[in-house]
Amino acid sequence: NYAKGYVCGTMHANGFNCSSSGGSGCEDERVPVVTFWEGELIDNVNHSFYTQKWGASKAIDRKHWFKLPFCKHLQALADGGNGKGGGEGRQQPIDLVNQPFIYMRLKEKYFLNEEPGGNLTIAGFYYLCISRATGEITGYYFDPNSTPYQKVKLAVIYEGSSGFVSAAGDLL
Repeated sequence: NYAKGYVCGTMHANGFNCSSSGGSGCEDERVPVVTFWEGELIDNVNHSFYTQKWGASKAIDRKHWFKLPFCKHLQALADGGNGKGGGEGRQQPIDLVNQPFIYMRLKEKYFLNEEPGGNLTIAGFYYLCISRATGEITGYYFDPNSTPYQKVKLAVIYEGSSGFVSAAGDLL
């Protein structure tokens, strides 16, 4: 729902050896971890770049957003090109509809198949940037109790002449 700045969906993470079926923790069979997530589109109307929840402070938000190369040009726009934060230390609203990227936060809410064993968690959330031109998604996972700056990069893969599109990527 773009008008409300809301998106939701499911995420399938393959390659984790952490099915808890059988009660023994991680199994040899690799079962995808499936989660339901909700996202906030950063539009400066419904949601701003400041999270104000999930353990993220303004300083944490700035560090994560500005690690994305696509967000660096937004800092210059917000500063009015003078590096002074809009003249009075306030961020100026930016029209994000006409920018080459879509910015969003994504929060996994719960596991759909089964809760995995091992050390997988959905306690944190993702800072994401989506290219309108290529569909590439780049971002970082934040959880105050996890390794900082876990990078996420997903690329669109076109398979065959039928136009089937899927996303593939890595947690780096």
